[in-house]
Amino acid sequence: MSYERAMSVRKKHVSPGYLTYYRQPVMICQGHMQYLWDTSGKRYLDLFGGIVTVSVGHCQPKVKQALRDQMDLLWHTTNIYLHPKIHEYAEKLVARLPGDLKVCYFTNSGSEANELAVKMARLHTARHDVVALRNAYHGASPYTVALTASSNWQYNLPRTSAVVHAVNPYLSQKYNSAQLARNARMRLALWLKG
Repeated sequence: MSYERAMSVRKKHVSPGYLTYYRQPVMICQGHMQYLWDTSGKRYLDLFGGIVTVSVGHCQPKVKQALRDQMDLLWHTTNIYLHPKIHEYAEKLVARLPGDLKVCYFTNSGSEANELAVKMARLHTARHDVVALRNAYHGASPYTVALTASSNWQYNLPRTSAVVHAVNPYLSQKYNSAQLARNARMRLALWLKG
């Protein structure tokens, strides 16, 4: 599909919620390991990783082979049935975790993982409020939209949870870092007082 056709289809048939970061978005058509290629054949070093979803590179040979092997056996089943792979993975994962972190709860998306984290924190602390960083994206589900403090993903809908948005504590020459730190401490202190 040509770049022009893709832009036309996008404008007519793809939700504007699927944002692009550039006035003229790059159209990626291939990836291998740490590289991506656009439709003109230009190669890019991928330092973005598909918003942290591709942590081992694109089309990584070992991952491709593992996927092929698994798809030859079974594509999907529900967790109400046992399957050896989830148990093998859980054993390998907890062997690398420190201390008493020895139980896994697998999720299928970042939104689901973030919702689970909030739920577990609320159950453990018996507190409802959550602190989330401004300008961070946490997902598009009802709970995670409330955590997300970026106007790109905010809509005029009722919030499903009590969230305080704090200034991201990174230091930047663009901002007065001492003032940012004071503001963050003040907002956190006010929130903790309840």
